[in-house]
Amino acid sequence: MFCIMNISIQVSQEKTILKKLVTYLEHPYRKNDPGMYQTLLEKGNQQQAIKKAERLLACYSPSNPVEDNPSTTVHELVKVLNQYKLKVQ
Repeated sequence: MFCIMNISIQVSQEKTILKKLVTYLEHPYRKNDPGMYQTLLEKGNQQQAIKKAERLLACYSPSNPVEDNPSTTVHELVKVLNQYKLKVQ
């Protein structure tokens, strides 16, 4: 997702986070929504989200995304996928 929330959440807070997500998206969240990527492209800022995720990961030395909280490495996957997207276009 392109909206970074630099917080650690517990499962009990999931409903609160989903409410914020619905407010951000301006429509209900649906798992595996085929339109989600387009929504995020229109509403988000992918490059800014990648930079924020890189900064977050850099806060941990050494990083261990499995145990670090909050933490993500999804931005690394997004960068690789973007390379393939550019080749296809």
